[in-house]
Amino acid sequence: MKYEEIISAFGISYLKGHVTTTILDDRFCVVDNIEDDNGTDDGYKPVPKSIRFPIKISMSFCLYCKEGNLTVRIQQKDYNLDKGCIIVIFAGQILEDVLIRNDCKIIFIAIESGYLISGMRGPHGRHIRQWALSSNDATLIHVEEEESANFEMLYQTIKRIIMNSSPESMDSILAGFTYIFGGLLLGWSRKTEGKGNAPLSREQKALMQFQEDIHNFSRKEHSITFYAKRQFITSKHFSRLIKKASGKNPMKLIQEYVILDAKSLLLSGKYSVKEVCEKLGFSSQSFFARYFRTVTGKTPTDFIA
Repeated sequence: MKYEEIISAFGISYLKGHVTTTILDDRFCVVDNIEDDNGTDDGYKPVPKSIRFPIKISMSFCLYCKEGNLTVRIQQKDYNLDKGCIIVIFAGQILEDVLIRNDCKIIFIAIESGYLISGMRGPHGRHIRQWALSSNDATLIHVEEEESANFEMLYQTIKRIIMNSSPESMDSILAGFTYIFGGLLLGWSRKTEGKGNAPLSREQKALMQFQEDIHNFSRKEHSITFYAKRQFITSKHFSRLIKKASGKNPMKLIQEYVILDAKSLLLSGKYSVKEVCEKLGFSSQSFFARYFRTVTGKTPTDFIA
């Protein structure tokens, strides 16, 4: 999934205002529609039906909401963005759906993940690299008004520099950009995390760890016992905690994510049904097909048709 697909998935081309796109080969892309527009508000619009969700993200990106609001569902969680919010999503996460107002004004910045990891090996980039490698979920950042203005000003400056620079200088520009914006976003995310969040209950803590464990281990482990042992409690107690926090049985949450992962792999067009079955840790293709059909009502082959 390259930047064109991400732009389409978020419906950016359908937003009001003058959409500008600046691309640096396959490594970097910025898009915005923050110029003034006097159109009327047509309300929420789903992403065009040509986009089939879920989609596994292959580039790391951030999306800043200058005006309006949108909802992003990624890896079984909903993230609501309004004015001054930024969402950061790293490669490997599964995008399930997008609902965006067509009067939104946004800034979208995407960077190729291999470059993000390899280019951040120096001492100043260590924390950014660790953030990218360890993030299993999207990060929602609430930015203060003054910081929002600084973000927009810096973005416009970087965009002008890229548009007016020679190809020979692009590597240095991209490296500098990544350090500056990555450092800003990481700092703001830590401030957001520390702002008056109420202490989590035992059930909420158990659910958060469980969701992270599902994302990390569900291609090999589908049993409640495995995930309960990860938290050093019995399966019965574990099930009670998860049910209280989420309203769902833990097996249902495992099943939902396995199917989500399966759909994203099938829709990528890169793998056969047999290869998807093997990647997800099923013992046989027939068992995988039954599992998939029980949840979706379709066989894997019917789903991708």
